[in-house]
Amino acid sequence: MQASDPDRLPELSVHAVAFDMDGVLVDTNAAIERAWRSAASMYGVHVSDADLRTHVHGQPATSTLRALFPGHTPMQRQEVWRHAARIEEQMPYQPMPGVLPLLRALADSGIAVTLVTSNLPGRVAAILDLIGAADAFHTVVSRDDTVNGKPHPEPYLTAASRLGVPPQRMLVFEDSDSGIRAASAAGCACVAVRQPSKDPNVVAVVPDFTGIAVTRDDSGTPILTGVPGTPVIRLIVRRSRTA
Repeated sequence: MQASDPDRLPELSVHAVAFDMDGVLVDTNAAIERAWRSAASMYGVHVSDADLRTHVHGQPATSTLRALFPGHTPMQRQEVWRHAARIEEQMPYQPMPGVLPLLRALADSGIAVTLVTSNLPGRVAAILDLIGAADAFHTVVSRDDTVNGKPHPEPYLTAASRLGVPPQRMLVFEDSDSGIRAASAAGCACVAVRQPSKDPNVVAVVPDFTGIAVTRDDSGTPILTGVPGTPVIRLIVRRSRTA
């Protein structure tokens, strides 16, 4: 996609950009997988790759525990969760390649940006502080902010409402099946990170954020470039709650 000839392609105009956290903002997938497999092994439970995609990535811990440990007691589930959390807390998380420059470019262009995650607020704050992104988002939607987690659309509908934009005008970066389903169900266009998807609302798949940049067209409107295979993504600077 080239910013120099946007008229050759159909446009996708968005008023806000949303990021998931695990696997999108920070590279946590390997740590999360190791943590849950180690915790599950205490009770002889095998966690398959399919289990990780369906019941771990993008899911709150309560949903993971219900799905993978249906016959275990509440006390056993708590022990599994504590063990997994201890392993995750010890991992040195790194921001995904290219994501911090992209966040700065979006901010410099006046684009509203939100973080939408299934994590608890304390963990969100700790990771944002760790990678130097504590002030990067206009709003953060975490697990305590919604009744229904991903794949329900409520998290992304909540984010759009807080920003005052229609969900159809919010572009989402997601890496999990449940997150993509949540974004799509909310009506958002989605760029899948490391996750091939046939969802009709997924406009592109990227390995990370390397090379994704914000440029401007001849009228001065910000354009998101470097996302292969997408239409021109025109970013409209808009923060009004009457969008």
